Amino acid sequence: MEDSKYYRRRDVILSYLSPIINIVYTVYYILILFLLEDFKNYIKRGRQINRCKDNEVFILSNGPSLNKEIDIILNHWDYYSKFDFCVVNFIANEAYYDYIKPKYYVLSDPMFFRNNREKSEQGKKLCSTISEKTHWPLNIYIQYIHQDSDNLRLFSNKNIDIKIFHSMPYRGIGRFRNFIFNKGLGNGQYGTVTQNAIYLMILLGYKKIHLLGVDHNFFEDLVVTKENIVCRKEKHNYDTNNPVLKPVLIAGKPARLTTFITWHNLIFQGHEILNEYAKSCNATIINNTTSSMIDCYKKEELC
Repeated sequence: MEDSKYYRRRDVILSYLSPIINIVYTVYYILILFLLEDFKNYIKRGRQINRCKDNEVFILSNGPSLNKEIDIILNHWDYYSKFDFCVVNFIANEAYYDYIKPKYYVLSDPMFFRNNREKSEQGKKLCSTISEKTHWPLNIYIQYIHQDSDNLRLFSNKNIDIKIFHSMPYRGIGRFRNFIFNKGLGNGQYGTVTQNAIYLMILLGYKKIHLLGVDHNFFEDLVVTKENIVCRKEKHNYDTNNPVLKPVLIAGKPARLTTFITWHNLIFQGHEILNEYAKSCNATIINNTTSSMIDCYKKEELC
């Protein structure tokens, strides 16, 4: 009986503290925008590429299932060619990149913009590849904090238009979220570039947003060694060799299991937030990934 009283009292205290915490996060968010960014809606400013008449877009991510899914797309190109495509990360390295001719490219990993990061040379090489292979109109979306990167000079291609979106994620009062999102002041910064792409496609007016290669099998092959090192096999569609167990790093440091779970919990919460936001905009997110762990989106197999 005493235990139940304790938990009831704890929950009451938390119910009072939660709104205060949300207010603090909201004020912090506004201050960051005011001091470090601004209040402009960059997503709807300037030249935009016309959407396809069906208002449907396919987002191609880098999960291992994409290799099978892209084969279906290419084998039925007469049907899928009428839709728009948005790609992320290393898709430009694939042979089909200049066949599907995506309208949008989203890059948010610091490796593409900061030369002091691990894999920064790999990031610079990708920027050059995009510039070399793109011979159609393409909007590349990058975060506000990267707009002064020297690497943007690598996009020396008149077909490419660099667009920016805000860097600061919104974690404040829930009822203000849709207002902030609608004004282009938010982002999908919940842990993956795909979520930024989803947010952008919603704001650009797409009513059906399809996801491919969004496996999110983060807990597959997850192990803790006898030295208490958290390791997993990180798998992508572009892997040429069998993935090997590697220590899990977060912010460049070995992660504890609690940190790993908390980090990925935020990713899945982000998908739920984006799904609710899409509904408020009369848009539907459809997960066509064959082996995805995301459980909040409508699931369909590619036809």
